[in-house]
Amino acid sequence: MALLQLESKPATDNTLPVLRLGFRPFFLLAACSAVVLILYWVYVFNGGAAGSLYGAVAWHAHEMLFGYSVAVIAGFLLTAEQNWTGAQTLHGFWLGALALLWLAGRIVPWLAIPAWLVALIDLSFLPVLGFALLRPLLQTKQRQHLIFVFIVLLLFVANVLFHLGYLQPAWHTGGLGIQLGWMSILFLIVLMGGRVIPFFIERGTGTIVKVHNSRILDRAGFGSLLCWMLAAMLLPQETVLVAALAVLAGLLQFWRWWGWHLRGLWRVPMLWILYLGYAWIPLGLFLYGFAVLRGMSTSPALHAFTVGTIGMLTVGMMARVSLGHTGREIQATPLVVLAFVLVTLAALVRVFGPLFMAVYPHAAYQNLIDFAAVLWALGFLLFIVAYYPILTRVRVDQRPG
Repeated sequence: MALLQLESKPATDNTLPVLRLGFRPFFLLAACSAVVLILYWVYVFNGGAAGSLYGAVAWHAHEMLFGYSVAVIAGFLLTAEQNWTGAQTLHGFWLGALALLWLAGRIVPWLAIPAWLVALIDLSFLPVLGFALLRPLLQTKQRQHLIFVFIVLLLFVANVLFHLGYLQPAWHTGGLGIQLGWMSILFLIVLMGGRVIPFFIERGTGTIVKVHNSRILDRAGFGSLLCWMLAAMLLPQETVLVAALAVLAGLLQFWRWWGWHLRGLWRVPMLWILYLGYAWIPLGLFLYGFAVLRGMSTSPALHAFTVGTIGMLTVGMMARVSLGHTGREIQATPLVVLAFVLVTLAALVRVFGPLFMAVYPHAAYQNLIDFAAVLWALGFLLFIVAYYPILTRVRVDQRPG
């Protein structure tokens, strides 16, 4: 299975190293945004001025999804597609232009320009990314991977709904756009996780034992997850059916996740970060169902999906892909292990801290959120320190990419 290991012949390449393959600029931008966005959120959460067109909470949600998460997705898909198709994906000038387009979307909400222009600039990134992914797939007739282009376009629709919430406030579509955004990313993780995590576990543990990965279970898990997502978006949140579907989807995702377990994975940080990251999916679904049944806030479940699943899986995948595609041994240094631990702790504090504080003053809650944010920022700061040289220098084996 050659999904994430680029095989190329040595060749002379005068392209700036950071622009040779999609993972390089987008993983670097994603990691930097993970630090900057969350630290600025701490500032705003503690009384600082939001300054953004979107407002404080909406800006935080939008940027963590359509800023940080989309950057990781772009880098991952542009890199993986080159393996799937054998065709050259965006590199050099055009890859740099796409990265600048993403960066422009992060900057324009702070400028004194019309809201429609902010929307136009921010919305332009995902269609361009989708087109860049579509061409090699059609040229090489790799239609089985078109689902990833569809998810990119679904994220575009979600972002359109978000911006319509500001351009046409009476339509009240902003919240729906955020919800569709994180659900689309969650579905992408479930789809891709089943492809790569069992494979990585088999290879990484060095055993001859096959990881259990049932096609029937996969389909049932996808179906139940889609049913829950549709119900959560279309029905009132307090509907019992929404809670029941969340629990059912959680059980199936837990069963899937449990089947991937091999004892040796706990000795390999590059494996346990992915395995534990995926565990937040069934946990988040259980928390969502519980919150609906009890009439409580679904915020802990939402942050299980975002800080837990998205945060841990993206930092783990960025670390692994960057090493594999620069010709290095896929092994975590102590600095990277510490980064994994900090992001994991950030998820635990952010999700379970409020749950264990049944009654708490606002100051205590504020300190808890601040602590989780600092853990997250430190984790990604260590990732930048460890991976900046890797992402900005040529491969150690001098191959292109």
